[in-house]
Amino acid sequence: MSLSIADIAKGISWMDDGSILMSPQNDAFDILVEYLNNAKKAYLEKDIEQLEQFNEAAKTNNRDKIESFLIGHYGFNQYNDGIIYAYIAGVTDLGISVLYNLDSNKIILKHIYGEPHEKFTINLEDLIHLLKRKKAMENAVAS
Repeated sequence: MSLSIADIAKGISWMDDGSILMSPQNDAFDILVEYLNNAKKAYLEKDIEQLEQFNEAAKTNNRDKIESFLIGHYGFNQYNDGIIYAYIAGVTDLGISVLYNLDSNKIILKHIYGEPHEKFTINLEDLIHLLKRKKAMENAVAS
């Protein structure tokens, strides 16, 4: 893994509800940290599960199999930047979504209705790792 919580966050606060709130190390990590901060316990497991399922399909490195998996599970949509993405995880309203661009083979974090240039590209395994670390930290606080 190339990204850790310490790489992206300069501070962590524990909230009364047992969740953690991170402040970004710098502006480059704003979208990633916002996504992690908004990944609440109820959705954290779901996001991890969806990302791991997609990761299994992505490991085939077969575009047809990846596309078939995406069509069967998530489908594709074009957003305000003119690029067609598959929704993988996150939220689909005013928060941040985890999207996959089949043409560039990249995972993108972005506000669906945000500015076209406001997005963060991340390695899928790094994202899964960060979500699992957040979950472990919140579970440690809860116990």
